[in-house]
Amino acid sequence: MRSHNIISPGGIVRVIRLGRALVAIAGLVAALPAGSGAQTVRGQVTDGATGAPIPGVVLLLVDSAERTPPRRAMSDETGAYTLLAPGAGTYRIRAMRIGFKPTTSPPIGVVLGLNEVPPLRLAGIPLMLDTVRVASRDVCGGQRDEGFATIWNQARTALSAAQLTAATRGLTARVVSYDRTLDPRSGRVQEQSAEVSSGFVTQPWHAASPAQLRRDGYVVRDDAGWVTYHAPGLAALASDEFIEDHCFRVERARDAQIAIEFVPTRDRREIADIRGTIWLDAATSELRRMDYRYVNVSSAEENQAGGAMDFARLRDGGWAIARWNIRMPVLEQVVMQGRPMLRVSEIKVAGGDLALATRGTDTLWSRAAVAIAGTVVDSATGSAIVGARIALRGTGLETRSGDGGGFRLNDVLPGEYTLEVATAALDSVGAKQEMPILVSEAAQDVQLRVGRPRPRFSTFAGVVVVDSTQQPIVEAEVSLPELGRTTYTDSSGAFKVEDLPPGEHRVVVRRLGFGPLEAQLAFAPNETLDRRILLQSVATLGTVSVVARSLIPSFDEHRAQMLGTFFTRADLEKQSGRRMSEVLSQVRGLRIQQGGSKAHVATRRRATARFRRLENPATGEAVVQAEEGFCYAAIYVNGSRVFEPDDDNAMVTVPPFDVNSIPVDQIEAIEYYATQASVPMRYSRGNLDCGVLVIHTRRLAPETREKP
Repeated sequence: MRSHNIISPGGIVRVIRLGRALVAIAGLVAALPAGSGAQTVRGQVTDGATGAPIPGVVLLLVDSAERTPPRRAMSDETGAYTLLAPGAGTYRIRAMRIGFKPTTSPPIGVVLGLNEVPPLRLAGIPLMLDTVRVASRDVCGGQRDEGFATIWNQARTALSAAQLTAATRGLTARVVSYDRTLDPRSGRVQEQSAEVSSGFVTQPWHAASPAQLRRDGYVVRDDAGWVTYHAPGLAALASDEFIEDHCFRVERARDAQIAIEFVPTRDRREIADIRGTIWLDAATSELRRMDYRYVNVSSAEENQAGGAMDFARLRDGGWAIARWNIRMPVLEQVVMQGRPMLRVSEIKVAGGDLALATRGTDTLWSRAAVAIAGTVVDSATGSAIVGARIALRGTGLETRSGDGGGFRLNDVLPGEYTLEVATAALDSVGAKQEMPILVSEAAQDVQLRVGRPRPRFSTFAGVVVVDSTQQPIVEAEVSLPELGRTTYTDSSGAFKVEDLPPGEHRVVVRRLGFGPLEAQLAFAPNETLDRRILLQSVATLGTVSVVARSLIPSFDEHRAQMLGTFFTRADLEKQSGRRMSEVLSQVRGLRIQQGGSKAHVATRRRATARFRRLENPATGEAVVQAEEGFCYAAIYVNGSRVFEPDDDNAMVTVPPFDVNSIPVDQIEAIEYYATQASVPMRYSRGNLDCGVLVIHTRRLAPETREKP
């Protein structure tokens, strides 16, 4: 399922195809001149105290009965404005300026032709939003207290000012528009393309009318499988329908800002809608940002789909949308245990940044270019590395370090990226060094410390079976004695030993009741040596007395490093009769997730994967699905990895390992490592963000006796 669509305005429209998906991103529309009419009202807005002209004032021409929609205009840098009346008659002019209380003129008689009106003088009484009291914390539909009405009128004024600025004659802009593909788990950019265009952004997407959004919702699916995401336009946000369809909460938020949070009313529970926040400056009442998410949609869409707009005041008093983006999850249908389910395969983001706004040769607004600069040094010696290649993954931006190891990447769009570094030493082993980087509004200054290239390791894998019957042999010991590496076969006879240095190594395979096998094998770098190993059955002795080793050798080595939490056989004997979950619950920082008799190991830190059991009542089929929750640890049993957290935040392939499935009396030793930095090399692979639990079971019970 890859169906997406965003309705776009006329003008320059960029279209991208994603398989069956169509993404139409809002382009740029040129500034439109004001039209001409038979009844024209022209005037000026001035400061009531000083007489100075006031730019950026929103003016509404309303008739005495307010039967027709008001005509709107905005004063320019000289305070001048022009309004077109729908016909002759008596009107009033309502002036709204961000940060000031609205002012309404006396009645004005408008006749055919040009009507010059006296200057409209505004009282210089600033409005401080942080002093406004909101009597009701929650305001729904048509319910409005005086405090909320005051704050919302300021937001409406700012939205109207942004719309009117776009219609200003002769105003142009330079815009950097982009399309991105993000990793759904980390949010980092995987691919990005960008282009520079000229024009002016009225609004970044062509929104449906308020009436259509009320009727059909913000996410619409048609019979052909298309999904259309409607983004809220400026007109929709300022409409009466938007107020009637949403509940609002006003909060005095961080950084001296006022947050107007909005959610759909209860009667819109069955309609795809939006929730979000509009941010205003508490001191100046200026509109800063609007962000939103879709609700009453699938969980994947609700978690990932949404968008934002940033606003900026121009030097002449006008307003512009300075930055915008919209996020669309690409959903794929997968089958798990015979049941179709959806997961997020990637996230598409389209947006843009206003780089420059001008009128003629006069610069009204500009954004400073963002750059990433720094040095590349050797992590061991601290010496500069000259000629290193530095690239921002997926963007095409790349450079090399010069004298002193210095480098610079210019014209970087804000976002989360992966910075790739390649040197001659890393090239020799076919490797790169990567680091995540968050690019914000300000230039970034980083130091890249490049480590020594890691040797290209080998892997030994295969299966151990009985030579006569080809049946798998469980718990066969596979060891490389000179390297101190040992693992055991699983229930299917399979084994795997990773991170082996290339070269020839002695391999020993043995199991009680079978003749041992010993061989010298050659391991090539970056390759997996796969072998099918046959063991021969041997006759059992009449009476055998065997004493098991108390500890696994690697366990002693790891415990000596004191980087984790360890339970010896002696420790576990004191816990005899208890369940594994009860033993592990004593470990600091480790959390046991209980589900009936089953128990799973997690950290207390939340992550993007929690496991939920779903069951079809008709078929009884059980499916394990991921959702927001705790972070589950990777688990090894006798050197074999039995559970690995999935990197995909929307789906998992196996359920977490049930630690209660192994009785405490059958365990020889336990190792637990809470952080990636503390994990020994032999267990250091895959997703280690949530810790690693290592369980060693007892091979032979002490004093086991077999009689003939």
